[in-house]
Parts: sequence; C-alpha cells; structure tokens
Amino acid sequence: MKKLIIVIAILVFPLTHAAVWKAKPGLNWDAYWDKKFESWIKNEVEGDFFKKLGDRYKSLPLDCADAYYGLRVYFSYLKKLPWNSNAQKWNRHDNYSTGYSNEMTKWDHLSSESDRVAELIRFLLDRVGTESLANLDSYPVSLMDVRAGDIYMYKYGSDGSYTRHAYIIKEVNSDGTFDVLYGTQLRAKKLWPLGKTGNEYLQHKPDLKSWGFKRYKSNLDIKTDETRIPLANFEQYEVAKRVTEEQFFDYVNVALRVFEESPTRKTKRLLNGLCRSLQAREIVVDDAIEWQDENRNRCMNEAQYDAYSTPSRDLGIKKKYQQLKSYFEKLRMEGREEKVSSYYRNIVNKILDPYQSRYGNNDVTKFCSIDVGSPSTGYRSVDLGTFYTALNNREVSYHPNDNILRRWGFRHRSQTRCREYYGYSE
Repeated sequence: MKKLIIVIAILVFPLTHAAVWKAKPGLNWDAYWDKKFESWIKNEVEGDFFKKLGDRYKSLPLDCADAYYGLRVYFSYLKKLPWNSNAQKWNRHDNYSTGYSNEMTKWDHLSSESDRVAELIRFLLDRVGTESLANLDSYPVSLMDVRAGDIYMYKYGSDGSYTRHAYIIKEVNSDGTFDVLYGTQLRAKKLWPLGKTGNEYLQHKPDLKSWGFKRYKSNLDIKTDETRIPLANFEQYEVAKRVTEEQFFDYVNVALRVFEESPTRKTKRLLNGLCRSLQAREIVVDDAIEWQDENRNRCMNEAQYDAYSTPSRDLGIKKKYQQLKSYFEKLRMEGREEKVSSYYRNIVNKILDPYQSRYGNNDVTKFCSIDVGSPSTGYRSVDLGTFYTALNNREVSYHPNDNILRRWGFRHRSQTRCREYYGYSE
C-alpha cells in the first residue's frame, strides 16, 4: 500500500527542473535588442548597479570580464531574452547539456528567479573571463559603429605572462572619447562598485585578432566563428598593423567624433586623465602597504602580487604622458601651441621639463598632487611632474612588497628581495 501511495504522489506532483529563467518563445537577440542594450547601459547602468539589486548581488566579486557577462545576463533576464556563452568549450569538466545558458537547472532549488540569476553570475566567475569573451563570445565591429554596450579588450605580453583587460563602453561622446565602466582584481577582492572614467581615449591597440572593439554574439550566433558572422568587421586590425598606437586611437577618435576638440579642451582632458590615473594608483599602492602591515611584510604569492602590483598600470600612465608630450610636439610643429590657454600650457611645459619637476612647482602641485609616505618614513608630495621624471628614470617601483616611498620613485631604504612574478611587458 505504501509503495502505491509513493507512485501516485510522483504522478500527481512530478519533479520539476526550473531554468534560471524562461525566454519568451520566438524571442532572440537581434539589432533591435542590441540597441535596447545600448540604451540600458548608457542610461541605467552605473558602477553601483549590482550593489542595488540585493544581498545576493552585493557580494559578487566582479572583475572586468565578469562585470560584462553579469550585465549581459541580467539584461537578458529582464527582457526574457535567451542568454548563452560558448565558454564551456574551455571547461571540459563541466557537462551541462544546455552549455552555459539561462536554461541551466543547477539552481532549481531556489524559488526566486532573481536569486537564480545571481547564482548563475556567481557560477560564471571562475569559468569565463577576457579570453572567453574575446575568443568565443564576441565579434569585432566597425570603428564607426562602436556604441554603448560594446567592449574594448586588450591583451599584451610574452612568454606566457600576459596582461588582459576589458572596458565596458558606457557612452561614446560627441568628441570621440569614451565613458567606460570597468572592474579590476582589486575591486573584485574588495567588493567595490565598478570603476568609471569619462572622456577616455583608451590604450593598447589591438595587435592580436579577436581583441579590440567587440560586441557580444547573439544567441543564434554564439557557436559561430566570428569570421562567419555577417556584421563582423575586421578593419581595426588592418589599421592597427600600419599605424602606431597613438595614431590608432586618433583614427578611432576621428571615426567617432561629431566635432573636433579645441587644443585647450584636449589638453585639459589629457591632464585630467593623468591626474585620475595617479589617484587610482594611490589606492592600489595604499592597499598594498595595508596588506604589508597586516601580514608583517610577508612576501606575496602570485595571486597577491597580481592584485597589488602595478606594472601594467604604470605602463598605461607612461603612455598617457607620451600622448600628452606627442600632442604638444605636434602643436609646436604646426605653430598652434598658443591655441592652448596659458594656464594649461604652463602646467604641461613644467610637467615635461625634468629640471623644473625636480624642484617642484606650485602650479603643477596645485593642479594635481598626492601626499605619500607614513609617520615613520615622512610624507612627501608627488605631482604629475615629479612622477613623470621618476617614471622615466625607472625609479618608480611596481613591486607590491616595496616600501611606499619606493613605490612612488623615492630612494628610501633597500628594495624588496621578494619574488617578482612579472614586470613591464612593452
């Protein structure tokens, strides 16, 4: 009798397997939904977007590519669109019949769709990244068609030591610059909101195919090689082959801008970008010093070194200085230096003059400077001029176990003897 009751119960209450969410029948990603995604990123997504969605989302440690996957997943859920990724191709130990998709039933024990979405994003953190986003799940777009919701990804290095990063394009400005959102390993570790910068030119031209300016594949094309997607455009790689990095991003700027920046406006933007980079570096260095204090200056392992070192960040700052210098050299050659306001022209000339930077300058210090050091080492001021000189003289340390003054280019005590896992990859 008991066996009969069990059988009846199973017939009346069949076991169900809930997808993360069910897509509306017949609904697929297409040009219409790409435009809707563009508008959503542009108008509704800020750095704290996930922090506002509830406890399950607040604790998501989102790195750069993770953040983009998370946004794509969440928008698909909102609009009941299908979502999938081809990244399972690189994770053969995973055996999900639907691949990574909204059809996964791994979290069918959770009654809330929103909770299941959060767990899908968490599940992806260790399974997707910039490599899968660049090589499997996206395709390159025309430089004239770059828009909000697209990604800019770069990879550089050699001998197995690579730096990779992805920027989420939040807006393409009328002057051809970008507002971008981004995650980093440190931001993920600290559970910070996504970073945001405005009026960026970007860096590191796409020397490798599958990187650069890209758009996520539609669910119908997710398994299709990017070379076979009708809307894919490979012009950026041809341009990158024949020009320098600076010329490449000038080309991008011309392709996208509605009006040309005035010399004063562009100089101000370049200086502000350098200042933001210096301030962002300060956060990373201070966190490394805090880690040293908490761990008695123990040598960092590779993961810790990766989170707190700054070789790629320092290389990026160096490139921004070079961009500023090249721009002023061009203005001089064209006889247009006087088109820059005397205030900004004075600051630039003093930053790029190592003699004046060595002794400090009030105007440059007032424009952008930070105090570095500690009660035991003493505090010193670093501005855009002193840092430029130290960076060019290779006095700046990117090693996270060095003391704070060495991190900023001051010769204070001896250098660390802890292992250096990697350094500059120019």
